[in-house]
Formats: sequence, C-alpha cells, structure tokens
Amino acid sequence: MSWTNKLKGLFIVPVEDPAAPKPKNEPPKAEAKPAEKPLDRPQSVFGGGASTPVGGTTSPLGGGSEGPQKVAGAAGAFNQKIFDSLVKAIEAANLPGEDYLEYVQAYNAMANIPLDDKVKVQTVLATLSTKGLTLQKVLESADYYAQILQNEKDKFNSALNSQTDGQVNSKREGMKKLERQIVEKEQAIKTLQVEIEECRAQIHGLNQEIVEAEGKIAQTVGSFNTTYDAVLGQIKSNLQKIKAVSA
Repeated sequence: MSWTNKLKGLFIVPVEDPAAPKPKNEPPKAEAKPAEKPLDRPQSVFGGGASTPVGGTTSPLGGGSEGPQKVAGAAGAFNQKIFDSLVKAIEAANLPGEDYLEYVQAYNAMANIPLDDKVKVQTVLATLSTKGLTLQKVLESADYYAQILQNEKDKFNSALNSQTDGQVNSKREGMKKLERQIVEKEQAIKTLQVEIEECRAQIHGLNQEIVEAEGKIAQTVGSFNTTYDAVLGQIKSNLQKIKAVSA
C-alpha cells in the first residue's frame, strides 16, 4: 500500500453505498446515535475514535468525545477532490521519522481493542518511544500538520476571493452602477416633469394674453368702425344739403 493510501486511511471518509436507494423528497430525519461498537473503517488523523465522523473532535491525546461541530454559515458536503488535495499537501510536508501521523496510525490500529482511551494513548506512546517518538514531538508535529492544513485553507481563501471578485463582486458593482443610473434617470425625469409644468404654465399665460389682446383688438376695430361711420355720415349729410340748395 502506498504512503498516500496509508495517509488517507488516517481519515474518516464518508462512504455512500451505490446499491442503496436514493432518498426521495422527504423531510430530514433525526440523526441516529452512534452504535456502541466501533465501526471498522478508516480513522481520522484529527479525530481519534473509530465512530467519530468527519468533523468530530475526539482527540487521541485528550480522550473523551464531542459531537460534530457546526460551523456558523457553513453548508456543504464532503468533497473527495478537496480531501485528496489536503491529503496530498500533508503527504508532501510529511516529516521524516516517527511523529503525529505514525502515532495516530498506531492509535487507530487499537480501535477494536476494549481499552480506555487513556490506556491506548499510553500504550501507543510507550511503544513508539522505542523508535524515538516523544509526547512533545507528537504535539509539535500535530501543530505542524495543522499549520499545513491552514496554509491550504489560506490558498483556498485566496483563490475563492479571486473567484468572488470575478463572479460576484464585479456583478455587484454592475448592479450598483445600474442603480446609480436609475437614480440619475429618475432625477432627470423629475427635472423634465418640472420643466414640462413650467411650459404648461407659460402656455396658459400666453393663452390668457392672446384672449386679452384679441378682445382689445376687437374693441379697437369696433371703435374705429363706429367713428369712421360717424365721420363719413357727416360728410354725406353735408353733401346732400349742398346738392339740394344748388339744384
């Protein structure tokens, strides 16, 4: 077996039975409590117990166990590709000699032995001490591998930020730009509406002036015609008188 496969064996990997029927659209059921008997499956390098699921916090150094911890805002499923990538990173950074990985491998090999966790830890440390492994080296190398995983997480977050900038943030900026354009156009519409009302008011005023002007013109025409008729009538009357005397 290759070291990569051995390293993967230190983790608990959820296995889906291909023959099992696919669940229909039913409400999720309450998770069953783990069985008393340890499951015969690969162990986690960061979880100690055989029945500890991925995300469990049972530690081969601390004994005891807690349930899987929920991360606030996190949602997702186990991803084999990500898992392989993390294992590969640990493998590439594997320290020479006996360290935390060998300790966990030996500890997990005792999964089905009915011994207290404390006794198992002491037994593994005593056995591997013959190869130069100390508790201090276990703790230091565990921190070292945890840092390797943290480095991978930092790389992931950096790549995620780039993807977010390209796929989310740029679109959000586009939305903000369109929203600003909407505000500007709405303001322009309000400005045009004010100008339209001003034009209507001017039209109303001009119409009133036209009515008044036409009234004055009509009155002037009437006055002119009346005066004209009066003057012309006087001339005609005088002519008639003169013609009557000279006839």
